[in-house]
Amino acid sequence: MRDPIPVLLVSGFLGSGKTTLLSHLASTSVGQKLVFLVNEFASKGVDPVLLKSTGLPLITVEGGSLLCRCRSGDFIRHMRKLVKLRDAGSVEVDLLVIETSGMTDPNGMPTLLKESRLDAFFEVRETLAVVVPGQWIKLQKALPVLNAQVMGASRVVINKCDVSPDD
Repeated sequence: MRDPIPVLLVSGFLGSGKTTLLSHLASTSVGQKLVFLVNEFASKGVDPVLLKSTGLPLITVEGGSLLCRCRSGDFIRHMRKLVKLRDAGSVEVDLLVIETSGMTDPNGMPTLLKESRLDAFFEVRETLAVVVPGQWIKLQKALPVLNAQVMGASRVVINKCDVSPDD
């Protein structure tokens, strides 16, 4: 059996800069074989279009959170297909980068991987939460998922400080 595919899980609320971060990662990861999986809460999103321009393999799960039972089946099918493609030599993967929707609590990912038995093929190595300070301060009480994203992150990227109030 091959080593598990490393996973970078990126979360953050709408407009925090997740896709911009991933575009930058794509342009600076020369020689590394990245695959993006983008989760859009809406039925159609802008992020897949922006990331498609990187030329890297892109998987999309739209119309709900990939960790919600309503979309987890699609997510699991995509992940299993990626394993099959890798094992067949059709796709090389050094890192799977998963951009969750802004309304996703990424802390459920290990459970989903374990329940679907995908934990033998994927290993979440790092979880980033992208946060806009002013936005987070305003919304974190009304949207507890924002706190969950920060608390579950191995790293927090504080972004757009120039548009956030000093306090």
